[in-house]
Amino acid sequence: MKQKTGFLSGWLSELFYRSIDTIDSWLGLPESVSKTLLYRRHWQHYLSSEALSSSSKSAIWVHGASVGELEDLAGLFLDLKRLGQLSVTPESLILTGSSASVENRLKQWNQRMNFRFAGPLPPENSREIDSFISLLRPKILVISQNDLWPQLLNRLNHAEDFRGIIWLPAGKEKLPKFTDTLRQSKLLGVGFRSQADLNRWRHRFPDLQSDLRIIGNPRIDRILSRIQDCVLDPEGHILTDYSARPNPEKLSIILGSAWRDDAEIWRRALDIIDASSREKIQLVVLPHDADNLHEVASIRQLLPEARVLALEGVLLESYQDFKIAYVGGGFGAGLHNILEPLLWKIPIVSGPKISNQSDAERLRSEGTLQVISNPRELADLLKNSLSDIKSDSPDFFKNWENKAIQDSLHFEESRGAIDRLGTFIHDLSSNGGIRERH
Repeated sequence: MKQKTGFLSGWLSELFYRSIDTIDSWLGLPESVSKTLLYRRHWQHYLSSEALSSSSKSAIWVHGASVGELEDLAGLFLDLKRLGQLSVTPESLILTGSSASVENRLKQWNQRMNFRFAGPLPPENSREIDSFISLLRPKILVISQNDLWPQLLNRLNHAEDFRGIIWLPAGKEKLPKFTDTLRQSKLLGVGFRSQADLNRWRHRFPDLQSDLRIIGNPRIDRILSRIQDCVLDPEGHILTDYSARPNPEKLSIILGSAWRDDAEIWRRALDIIDASSREKIQLVVLPHDADNLHEVASIRQLLPEARVLALEGVLLESYQDFKIAYVGGGFGAGLHNILEPLLWKIPIVSGPKISNQSDAERLRSEGTLQVISNPRELADLLKNSLSDIKSDSPDFFKNWENKAIQDSLHFEESRGAIDRLGTFIHDLSSNGGIRERH
């Protein structure tokens, strides 16, 4: 009977969306309506396809706003399983993301591991959220960044199996505005990177009963683990294209997670410096959106002297052995992860939009991160670095390098967040108790 009902429901749903497509092609619907309907149709396909592995047992739901963030969180659970701290299997994990790049990565993962669910978020609609929850039975939701949604919180509060949320906010980002909804939610625990972040939370939500703990940054542990694997790899550099590997005779610079905006700044900066200096620079670019053929083509057109590699999932390993790392996003959507090149002990350059990275301002004040605001500043930075590298008594670049090494060692000292987070999740998922630790 259930199979017949499910078939009828699916058939009616498909008939509905085909009718909408017809109306849209004849009369035209507002763009916002078309996008909403397209997303709902796309999401329902996931919920009824082979992307879903249903089970009667409850699961841990992990959500990431970006590929790197989801990799860190999902990889964290597999690390905890390996360390014997949690009995986690892919079948007990629900993985969701809120961007096309995350969804593409989830498709790749699901081909290798049978997750309970791996796909996009349910639409912000109570019916879709309820169907998602009832079918997948999440027990705990683990998220970082500021991805807390009012409607989702409301529906989770009524879910029978749901025990609570563990939130790992990233540094100085804005706290949620929907305070009343948050106070009524099953917010079991909040993990913080520092005492300052915990104090900000207490000031904003003095009466919110949750387990508050200083965890540190689990991403540091994950990055250091991958760097160690990379260094120990007898095959050497992950970039199999030898022309893209760092040339020790040149000022080798990698542009990681670069956008067209970044490429335009570099084009204008390279045009400022003389041709002989340009010959001494090696540029390798890994675009932020490697699947966007138009974006990749635009970057290649702007920087024909660079090796532009449309690769995903290898940025961290690719930083190895480059002299300078330019981290993209600082002239557009916001700075990408700067911990990855930092923990390779590489000097870093970025555009001016750095407020989304909690560690960026401190690295800037200490000189490890050089923030440029226009092509002239970038051109001057390149000239100074070139003159130092070919000099017998380098000054600017060597000091810059030393600052990167010292800051990297400082971050390495804070490793151990994975163990602390494992204990945190284990305590909450096992007991659901509320207690505060310092």
